[in-house]
Amino acid sequence: MVPIKVAYDTTPISSIFRIDDESSISKQNQIIGFFESAIMAGSLRPGALLPSTRQLSVELCVSRRTVVISYDVLAAEGFIVGRRGSGFFVSQDLPSYTFNLDSPSGKKGGKQPNPDSVSWRSLENSGPRKLGLLSPGHPGLDTFPNKTWANLSRDLWRSRPGADVLAYGDAAGLLSLRKAIAEHLGISRGLVCRPEDLIITSGAQQAIDICARTLLNPGDKVWVENPSNRTGQSALLAAGGMLVPVPVDHKGLCVRSGMQVAPDAKLCYVTPARHYPLGFPMVASRRKALLDWASEHNSWILEDDYDGEIRYAGRPYRPLRADVPPGVNRVVYVGTFSKVLAPGLRLGFLIPPPELIEEFSAGCRAMYRQQSGPDQAILASFIANGHLASHLRRIRITYRERRDILLAALIEYCDDILEWEPSIVEAGLHIPVRLKCPLREGHTDETICQQLRKQNIRPTPLSSYYQECDEINNFLGFAIGFGSTRHELIRPTIKILSEAIRDHMV
Repeated sequence: MVPIKVAYDTTPISSIFRIDDESSISKQNQIIGFFESAIMAGSLRPGALLPSTRQLSVELCVSRRTVVISYDVLAAEGFIVGRRGSGFFVSQDLPSYTFNLDSPSGKKGGKQPNPDSVSWRSLENSGPRKLGLLSPGHPGLDTFPNKTWANLSRDLWRSRPGADVLAYGDAAGLLSLRKAIAEHLGISRGLVCRPEDLIITSGAQQAIDICARTLLNPGDKVWVENPSNRTGQSALLAAGGMLVPVPVDHKGLCVRSGMQVAPDAKLCYVTPARHYPLGFPMVASRRKALLDWASEHNSWILEDDYDGEIRYAGRPYRPLRADVPPGVNRVVYVGTFSKVLAPGLRLGFLIPPPELIEEFSAGCRAMYRQQSGPDQAILASFIANGHLASHLRRIRITYRERRDILLAALIEYCDDILEWEPSIVEAGLHIPVRLKCPLREGHTDETICQQLRKQNIRPTPLSSYYQECDEINNFLGFAIGFGSTRHELIRPTIKILSEAIRDHMV
């Protein structure tokens, strides 16, 4: 597709782009592809106004719904933003795509860098995570409390914040935020800690990085769940950890298996409240066995409580850290606000054992200095004034509605080809499903996902979470997210998923 040469502000779209009725590509995807190409080429500049959905549907002779869905996909990918009462605009904060602009850096010639000269360890799965329909692990950005956050931000700046917020501060974070988080954890999760036990981080990933740098030496063995989220493992690899996959079943991490293959592991990276991606909580006997192993072998447990607050029936599961017996603390707890608020805030926290708080804080001072003081102050007010508790109640209702729509759609379109465990749908932002049906030779869940990505439908293949699995064909399926997909888009998207699966069946 040839990129347009001028922005919409000066030329009607219909004069430079037409729907090809003979094309095998759907009208929706033609529209999406046109705007993506134009934005990536730099022909549609950041801030450019796009035609209204009604106007574009008339210009291109397509239904308005087709245009609405196309704009929704472009917005989900970060290409455009909608402003109520004003229309749609090209995003000022575009994804990190390469623009085809005339610039010295874009010209050929010159000596190319040698990858062998890069000292950073090569890591898998460290690229950007694209947001699309059915993406797992993403909250609904439409649920963010914009008005409340704006009011708290305004109040902060009107109060003329002082050195505690604007100057270099404690690497462990703003004391008011640590106090607010400690109180919230005690009330909502049964996890008792002191404010001085907390360290504020730039999300869970940085918390894991701090833990890895503080506790691991190159070559140390690390238990990781199999299957597990690869993103959380990148910091462990960067610190030189040697990952040891340990199988997971419906009771959680198989501690006995871990002790058979690597009893001397220095660290165990685990998601006990809700395993990612299978969704099972770790049962009490496995929790005790894991704590006993860490105590007996002088090892550490890194607990990633990535979405423990999001539960739809009963109270959230207690963190493993809350079960630590008195006198022996081998658990480092990691929490984040990425799932309950937004990943872009980059705010999380970790709670190391009290005797290691100074070592962890020293690592923060050496590597990161501190997180944004104003953002910490706003979040502290948000929690302390009860807004977080209210927000959690609201999003649980919204996500439960989206989950119910997803389950109904799965039953309607996929009941004969997919299966899922009913006991694990009462929490989290995704549902893991497995394929009931055999696929054609050479076809996998990844093959299906590649087809779906062309329509910006982005469930994750379950097989991608597994390591060293000899019977990988028995674990084909998808992690289907529902948090970031609007109510009205879930059902039609599941229908497309069903059709894609059937395209690859025997």
